Amino acid sequence: MIGQTAIFNALSADSLVVSLISTVNGWGCIAVGSREPDTWGPKDSTISIYSASPVDHSLEYLSNTITANCRAETEGKALTLAAAVVTALNRKDITGGGRFYCSTLPVIPPLDETDSFNVPVEIVIKGQRSLL
Repeated sequence: MIGQTAIFNALSADSLVVSLISTVNGWGCIAVGSREPDTWGPKDSTISIYSASPVDHSLEYLSNTITANCRAETEGKALTLAAAVVTALNRKDITGGGRFYCSTLPVIPPLDETDSFNVPVEIVIKGQRSLL
């Protein structure tokens, strides 16, 4: 999964992040994939994690940029969720060897009433090739 699973596991274990995301059908709204599940709506606070750049497999280590879309009904909630993601990951060691480095991107407003505010967090993951 090129590091997405490591991010998913770290965020799922963080009590602040978990307290900020919505729950649908008994599951927290955090998933690996560029497309959110159909059961998630614009009023939910969600995180979707996906690879945002090519991965150079010729390197002796893993270096990949992954995006965590932090979505919520309001701009403030989306910003708070993004800040929690950064707090949970930035410069933290990865189980299995490596480290996360985070940058917050600008707020993307909703396109219409079926959309929500999105604050992407760009996560550079540098680590062992075993994280693939």
